[in-house]
Amino acid sequence: TRTLEQRSGNLWHVGFDAEASIASLHEESDFIFKDGQITPVNYRYRASGMIDEPDRTLHFIADTQSIEDLEREKDRDHHWQDGIQDNLTYMLQAGLELSAGQTDFTLPVFEKSKTKPFRFRVVKREEIKIKAGTFNAIKIEQVRDDKKREVHAWIADMPGYPLIRLRDKKDGKLRYQIQATKVSYPDKVTASSDNTVR
Repeated sequence: TRTLEQRSGNLWHVGFDAEASIASLHEESDFIFKDGQITPVNYRYRASGMIDEPDRTLHFIADTQSIEDLEREKDRDHHWQDGIQDNLTYMLQAGLELSAGQTDFTLPVFEKSKTKPFRFRVVKREEIKIKAGTFNAIKIEQVRDDKKREVHAWIADMPGYPLIRLRDKKDGKLRYQIQATKVSYPDKVTASSDNTVR
């Protein structure tokens, strides 16, 4: 389940929850959205079961351009970059870049303990049919140095540019896929996804 909601003014919240018989995952982020740009404020990651990754709680302080790693009690002062994203907001920012007509762009993403450049480029536009319905989608790929890994995302060409499919492969084998089962727009934007972990 992936949800997006406006909390107040420019403050928004995005959450992601996935459950399988052998693992569960929870991510959430509070962020500021202003003038087409997302700036993360708080990020939280929790996993259990077969997902063997430590908890992460990050606080992004734009005024001082610093990142507090609250789990490890460390300040990541030298990792701030203009346009920085967390591990959840970057896909929302990618949708904003697409809505602005960008076809090849790079986003600085703070992941685990350092900032990495995530480069994306448009592969094609295509119509896809999934449980949530039929969508005109923009397929993008994450350009990686590691050619054994392939990450593709499909962003619906509609208001909000929601993520409707994400596919991650390594050595040609599917690692996991996230695919929307419902996309709805009540008073606040909400998107629900069926999460398949393999």
